[in-house]
Amino acid sequence: MKTKNKVNVNFQLVEFIPNDEDMQFAVLYISEKYKTIAHKCLCGCGNLSITPVGNIKPKWNYNVNNEKLTMTPSVLNKNCPQNAHYIITNGIANIV
Repeated sequence: MKTKNKVNVNFQLVEFIPNDEDMQFAVLYISEKYKTIAHKCLCGCGNLSITPVGNIKPKWNYNVNNEKLTMTPSVLNKNCPQNAHYIITNGIANIV
């Protein structure tokens, strides 16, 4: 897959996922209590992306190393008009 764009991403550990209008672009909000990661689509459209983590299917996993987030598998945002697809590794989202 060829990278179309790269976005530096940050994360914030939260108990509750914030309202969509309170979310910042390129920040992934991780609620370990509710096993959810939410963020605004990294293509820039601003649509919400929700990914369950842990034992919920489908499921994603995440790892933090040196304050950099990696998420597996890749994210395909069906809420995005462009069906954005990205791979988040070491704090960088490669939009493919």
